[in-house]
Amino acid sequence: MQHPYTGPPARSSWRTAVAEADPAMYPGTVRGTFDPARHVLVNHTAAQAHDDLATAVALARAVNPGLKTVVTVSGAARR
Repeated sequence: MQHPYTGPPARSSWRTAVAEADPAMYPGTVRGTFDPARHVLVNHTAAQAHDDLATAVALARAVNPGLKTVVTVSGAARR
């Protein structure tokens, strides 16, 4: 299902430019160091966030069809 929202970015993440992977934590907070030549901030649209969440839930439900989920959002206001 494609979400119709086309407004400002819904979420952001850090991407490792070399591996094209999204680390789970801000680069350098858990281990290693932040390198601006290697780590890039990527803004995702609401549609991309929706598609990623839908895919993750579908994968989890393939393993556990009775899975129930709760989705929350941060209190950070966007202006």
